[in-house]
Amino acid sequence: MPEEESEERAGKGETHVIRLKTPIRPPEYLDLVYGKVGKQKLGSVAAASPGGLAFEDPILLKSDGLPTYHLASVVDDHYMKITHVIRATEWMSSTPKHLVIYNAFGWNPPRFAHVGLLQDGRQNKLSKRDLSNVSLDLRKLQNEGIFPEALVNYVALYGWSHTSTSDFLPMEELINVFDLKFTKGNSVVMPEKLGFLQKKYAEKYVSEDGVMLKSMIQRVLAFAEQFLQEHPQVNDPKGKPLEERIANTLRQCKSDYRDPHQFYQSYFYFFKQLQAEDYLSTKAGSRRHLLAEIHNGERILRNGGKLLPLSIKNTIDHWMEPVLQRLNNLPGDKWNASLLQEVIKGILNDVEPHTKMLYSDWQKKNLDVQLFLRWALLAGWSGPSNSVAMEILGKETTLQRLVDASTVISE
Repeated sequence: MPEEESEERAGKGETHVIRLKTPIRPPEYLDLVYGKVGKQKLGSVAAASPGGLAFEDPILLKSDGLPTYHLASVVDDHYMKITHVIRATEWMSSTPKHLVIYNAFGWNPPRFAHVGLLQDGRQNKLSKRDLSNVSLDLRKLQNEGIFPEALVNYVALYGWSHTSTSDFLPMEELINVFDLKFTKGNSVVMPEKLGFLQKKYAEKYVSEDGVMLKSMIQRVLAFAEQFLQEHPQVNDPKGKPLEERIANTLRQCKSDYRDPHQFYQSYFYFFKQLQAEDYLSTKAGSRRHLLAEIHNGERILRNGGKLLPLSIKNTIDHWMEPVLQRLNNLPGDKWNASLLQEVIKGILNDVEPHTKMLYSDWQKKNLDVQLFLRWALLAGWSGPSNSVAMEILGKETTLQRLVDASTVISE
């Protein structure tokens, strides 16, 4: 359209846009990932090429008077003093337009680096508008208790390769190792990597014993208190306060922390009083392999695919009295995993003559007694060692659970 006609129609109030007239050949630029970019001709020359129009005069102001992204982003980046623009490769075709706008204003452009897209397992582009993709639902991740530092670490791993020996990169280390040597091609997002980093940061925060540990304790405590409120028939064990038990469990089992809800579910037996159904349930699971099954009219512990030689009742008859007596004699201020382990070992040695006919060797007897204690203390669920579990539970709750387990079998 001739310039005179354009000005005349615009002056009459016809709806119109404002474009930036571009040069015949687009400006070349040095991309930090792909090197020199921008050899094709633009405008009328490009329109006449076999490939069609590769570049047109970009719209700066739309018909409603509002600026387009092309204009707004350039102006915004300039006044924010942006030195490096790092964005997806799908924006490479727009970069020459942006450079033309920078040149038109007489501004020095920033440096550009175009990186690959983030894709899901089906190699679909991730979209901020698709909230069904949990990898991008920040509110969901926040509600789940994902640590901000773990999320930053996770996101920062994509699109480049670092020289560190581990992907666990706390902020200070991430700043030190980061560079602009981005990889070409798209990256597939792996949610399991976030789970790995979440556990590593949990270990870090527990070891630091600071504000983040206190936050972890409070979030697990909220789940525990909610369960007790919703199940009034279930009591909180007497003895150590619930918050103290949660703190001790986090310290002992920090490598198993993924989020507060998962942690509560994995170690619920420390945070509520066990019921008869907990002891007698024969439902196995990924964290429960020790079951109290009925065989020939008696309850016998099954450890995976193997039955223990004695019934639970016979085990209680042989072991409960010396175990309760010895544990009861241990002072509360010495109730720790190390001494408790020695106490259990002493019980096994002291009653050797009494059980010589029942076991062929000490190791087998030790295993069977430890498995019985696992069932009595934690209803057969996986977790820390028996001595650590007794330290977390405290003396009063430990002794009460041994009595409760005996009562369940005798009823």
